[in-house]
Amino acid sequence: MVDASSAAHSGVEAYKVHSGFAGLKEWFGHVGLFEYEGVEMAQVAGPAPGEVWLRFSSKKATCKATGKSVESHGFNVFTWEGGRVTKLTAAVYNPASVAAIMSEEEGPVPQPLPLPAFEPHPSPLEPFGEMMALWGAGEMSKAEVRAQHCAADCVDDLTDTALAAGPPGDVFKPHVGIDGLGAWIAHTDGQWDMSGVDAAPVVIAPGRVMMRLTCNIKHKVTGKEAKGVQMYNELAYDADGKFVYNRHFFVNAPLLASIY
Repeated sequence: MVDASSAAHSGVEAYKVHSGFAGLKEWFGHVGLFEYEGVEMAQVAGPAPGEVWLRFSSKKATCKATGKSVESHGFNVFTWEGGRVTKLTAAVYNPASVAAIMSEEEGPVPQPLPLPAFEPHPSPLEPFGEMMALWGAGEMSKAEVRAQHCAADCVDDLTDTALAAGPPGDVFKPHVGIDGLGAWIAHTDGQWDMSGVDAAPVVIAPGRVMMRLTCNIKHKVTGKEAKGVQMYNELAYDADGKFVYNRHFFVNAPLLASIY
């Protein structure tokens, strides 16, 4: 089974659940609709038995039918049983950008915000663990703490343009710099009540940690609650142990948007 339904809200037909060999053929047929340049891949054993995590990026993914292109990023979880892959779960960064390059209609193609270059930390789980502890203790809301632990041009990128209209626009966008990160933390501290938090991190590439985050979120103002919100976060740390960026791959972004 291939489960690409995390991006279904973009309107791309292939972003759904594909079953059996016929479904697998459908999925790879979709992948073959594009030409990829500047491909980078990283894979690692996941935190759960039988899991392999794969991070994919292309500097330029071009739709063969329209000629339009975009910088593309995706994340896959392969589940293995008895030497065979039984499930592929696909998460797409800002899937509206894929819809835009596949569309025959004229219109803007949302390109990702360039992320800062950095010298990678040799053991990124160390600063990751330190910052998670600070976040849990509420210390990251303090500007002086962020200045100590974050690069000046850091980025927390939650872009999903398909969900950015209205109040969710405060969520589904990039938050840039120490002050931008502070505004995002103030938003979550002020409006979210999180419970059942489960964080599973692994080192996916030099200086980079990929974390599966699962939690329940209740909006303090609207009273609406989303149970089982899930995302994969790619977090980068420089040689000094400072946070550089976080790119989010949502599994069920419309669920999160529904609390606003």
